[in-house]
Amino acid sequence: MNWLKRTYDSINSEDIEESRAEEIRDFLTAKSEDAAAANRHSALPLTDQPETLKGDEYPIQLHHPSPKPTELPKIPLLLDSLDKPYMTPSPLPRPPPDRDTDVSSQNTGAGLMMPRHTDHFSPCDPETSDAGDISTLKKHLDDIFGPFVNALKPFEDIPGEDWVRAAIWWALKGKEQVETGSVPLVNRDAVGPSKSIQAAVNFAKAWWICCCIIPELACGDSLDDKGLTIALLDQYRCVQQYLRSFEQTISILRETKRDQITAIDVDRSLWIMYPSCSQKEREIPCPDQWPQPVDNIPPLAFGDTKTLFLYGSEFVNLTFLTEECDVPSHSFECVLSFIRLQSSWEVVAVFASQTETVYIEVHSSRKRGISWHGVYWDAARSVLQIMIRPQHMAQVQLTEQSFKMVWQIAQEIMHTETLLVAGDLDTLVFEDTVGFCHYISHDRPSNFPSGPVEQCKVRLFEKFEMVKKGTIERRVHSGFRLFVATPPQAKTISRASHYFLNSTPLLYGIYEDANGFPGLLLQLREGSHRISISFTFHDHSARGLLHTLLLSAIPRDHETKSEKFTIRSFALSEPPDRDSDMQNTRHLEVGESMACVIEETDGTDRSPYGKTVWSETLRVIIETSWGSITDRINLPPSHLRIGLCVLDDKVLNILRSPQSDLTVCVRQDTNSDKLMEGLTKVINAIQTKFTLRRIEFNSIEDLHAFQQVITGYKVRFDRVAKRFIINRPRKLFSIRNRWEANFTRVQLVQQKGKFQLIAFFYQSPHGICMNFEVRSTDAVQPIDKNDLWGIVIKDAKFALPEIKPHLPGFVSR
Repeated sequence: MNWLKRTYDSINSEDIEESRAEEIRDFLTAKSEDAAAANRHSALPLTDQPETLKGDEYPIQLHHPSPKPTELPKIPLLLDSLDKPYMTPSPLPRPPPDRDTDVSSQNTGAGLMMPRHTDHFSPCDPETSDAGDISTLKKHLDDIFGPFVNALKPFEDIPGEDWVRAAIWWALKGKEQVETGSVPLVNRDAVGPSKSIQAAVNFAKAWWICCCIIPELACGDSLDDKGLTIALLDQYRCVQQYLRSFEQTISILRETKRDQITAIDVDRSLWIMYPSCSQKEREIPCPDQWPQPVDNIPPLAFGDTKTLFLYGSEFVNLTFLTEECDVPSHSFECVLSFIRLQSSWEVVAVFASQTETVYIEVHSSRKRGISWHGVYWDAARSVLQIMIRPQHMAQVQLTEQSFKMVWQIAQEIMHTETLLVAGDLDTLVFEDTVGFCHYISHDRPSNFPSGPVEQCKVRLFEKFEMVKKGTIERRVHSGFRLFVATPPQAKTISRASHYFLNSTPLLYGIYEDANGFPGLLLQLREGSHRISISFTFHDHSARGLLHTLLLSAIPRDHETKSEKFTIRSFALSEPPDRDSDMQNTRHLEVGESMACVIEETDGTDRSPYGKTVWSETLRVIIETSWGSITDRINLPPSHLRIGLCVLDDKVLNILRSPQSDLTVCVRQDTNSDKLMEGLTKVINAIQTKFTLRRIEFNSIEDLHAFQQVITGYKVRFDRVAKRFIINRPRKLFSIRNRWEANFTRVQLVQQKGKFQLIAFFYQSPHGICMNFEVRSTDAVQPIDKNDLWGIVIKDAKFALPEIKPHLPGFVSR
């Protein structure tokens, strides 16, 4: 912040008005008497909360536990960066117009404090400045802060980690005071100068600890070289780098005597004196049952490092409540920081005290411990209540502006979590890091980068919906959801989430880029909005997996794929209506193509009816010249109806009720407006009407194999009988009812120990088809006379055939 540094530098400059610098020096020497020793620093009262968050003045109503205001304040979100191109940072908050704006920092989209961008920083080197001045300043600060070193515990008992935390703490304090406008004033009668000097004193505390205390402790050797220590050391280097720009500000104190500093109402203490707690109370903020993350997050963060990003910090007051006592007893001054590891998309909120007294992490998911789902929002008092464990709660006091900002950050974090993970009825089926992702929004601007982006994360979720039939509920496929995010190694993340629903055809393309890497293009429409997403993969297997998953043409766990069947033709039409003499309306005709069936493996039946009833996996894939059709068979008993042709033994008809789980995919190189319009009409007819599939196979053996896979019954006999006679006596009368059909297609099918006889009649006035179970108790007699061969089933139990106008010529599975 060059404008602020120049303001401080001007105090000792020869070119400025001497009166301005003299006024500050006069203020320091105005009080001759040495004030009493400074009181130990206690936690800030609730009324002294800093207001570093800016927002509109729109009211927020209280909702419990996760509120949503009736009208959200129109202020930028911390996590707006997730929706913005990561190579185009948002503008920084502007200082007052009368100051320079030469600020070098990467923005996050509107953080709680001004964002910080750091690199690999080396320790502070006193030789970079005038050695004599540095030595004088160190000695002078020893006199100012030395009496407060042992305030918390003896010096020899203070570990190096505590000194690092103290340095970060006071650097944050000074930075907060600077960014809220507490710059040096020249009016000695105003209240401002003490606040300005306090900022310089806080910077001096951090500088003195970094350059005097920690080097003497041999910090690198005294701290454990693992876990939080590494994260804290990175933050220690951030503080060192930041304080270099404020050495001139700190040097103001070099010319000030100790008694002059003590005469001013400034805080010189090094440690926050937190109230003493019982052992039980100390266990509340840091429960043992929550393991520390593998990639550690520092309790106090000052800037970005090679492993994490800091999106902002805020000083807050935190108290603990229990079920027995809902009145806050102790107050703890803490720092609220929003941190994201470069290996993760999750932004974690950390509440930490200067010492190890308080440390709370709030995550986006309950699986990781405390989450935003367990936070209660009291908008009237601008208070957060965090459920730590049953009967224990942490209460955080915020300003009104801070409350609004934190609420929106929490909502954005939870929304991002819902996009990253599978919902209750969703299944994650694909996850990979692609070489390049090119996202194009054709009709309106997009927050996703317009050019190719390297190393994007891609996730594909299969969506389901629950359908209830009687007392049985089942999951039905309802499409896919594609999630794409730019790499987390960039501070600003862009993401996109889109649905591929079954109501429209899925348009895709297969290609290879100029370097020979495999690529996949996906196109979709959201209303009138057209979007194209192309992926370049590192290998062909990843592209093939994503492609076949979208087509649902690859078996997954506990699934198996049948052999491929060559089919001569496939037609999809509406069945004829005999009442109105309306012939069937054909919607789609496909020539020679391939078909296969995916089903559950043996031994994984989830239904007492077998693996072909109430099946979430049974599906038929028809590969056509322009794409594919995936027809799922997830039906209750007696809802799959099949019909066999008497004169053409290679044709199988399937009658389906309206369904919403059929998927149509079209290759881009065969796409045309006419084809897409026709397929859209086909999908609409399938979802709203009874439809008929007519499949002609190359051989009767293929028909039998296909029939067995979709019905679960193996065909043991299939012939055309010349005569089929039903001779049924009536009880109490010597009269027999006789039905006779000349040509009849007869099949005997078997499922385990159960046999059924299926008959399809040709031009019979009594009915078109029938089926019944053949029991072991039935009496069967052969017929062999007058050049006729057949069998007679005596006392067979079956229902007589009947004509159903809406279901002509089909038997139920």
